[in-house]
Order: sequence, then C-alpha cells, then structure tokens
Amino acid sequence: MILDYYRIFYYVAQYKSFSKAADVMGNNQPNITRCMNILENELGCKLFIRSNRGVQLTIEGERLFEHVSIAIEQLVSGENELQRYRSVFQRILQIMKNFHRGFPGRDSHCFFPLQDIHSLHWSKFIRHGYNTIVCRYIISHSPTREKNE
Repeated sequence: MILDYYRIFYYVAQYKSFSKAADVMGNNQPNITRCMNILENELGCKLFIRSNRGVQLTIEGERLFEHVSIAIEQLVSGENELQRYRSVFQRILQIMKNFHRGFPGRDSHCFFPLQDIHSLHWSKFIRHGYNTIVCRYIISHSPTREKNE
C-alpha cells in the first residue's frame, strides 16, 4: 500500500497538482489528496506547500522526491522490459503454432537463433542453455503431437 502512496507522490510532484496527477493516474482529486495526507502523517512531515495555483515540494518533499523518482523510473523501466519480453515470447509462440499447423504430426526440432532477437538480453538465456529448451518444450507439448502419440 505504501508503494501506491509513493507512486502518487511522484505524479503529484511531477505535475505540481493533485488534480493533474489524479487525471494521469485515472483517479480522483479527493482520493489523491487523502493518500498524500496519509503519507505525510506516516512520515511525520509535510511534503507539499499547497496553494490555489497547485503544489510545491517542501525541502523534505524534495529530498524524498530524489529517491522516489529513481525508484519509480526503475519500476517503469522494469515494466517496459517485461512488456518487450512478453511481446517477443508471444511472437515465438505464434511462429511455433504456425509451424505445427503447416506440418502436423511431424517429429522435428526447431532451433531459434535467439541471440539474433535484439529486443532482449538473450545472452542470459543462452549462457544457461535455454536457447533450444523453449522451442523443444513448445513442440513436445503441442496439441497436434499429443493427438498423434
């Protein structure tokens, strides 16, 4: 739960507004304000100077923002990398499904040169011998092959 508060804090500090942060996060301004009040109470200090024109970070808020921004940016980077991984893996699965539709019942092994797929750090997989295991697993568990056996 506290991670959610830090994420909200990050967006409020970025946009210097509870309302803009709420819009970006798909939330409402009263809920954002409530969460920031809870975070300030938990930390025992004020993080924002509130005014009619928006908010500014206090000295404590600025110090916290230095750390929170690094953490949030790392989390977003991790989410983006995961999305790239899933996208490439889904493409491999689609290739394998198409292969089995085209050659039903064939007993074959398919080797992908995973090091040629540039959007991931495949060297980690290759060092551990996973460059062929993924494809063999998909082939050995295909519905077409199970029906023929």
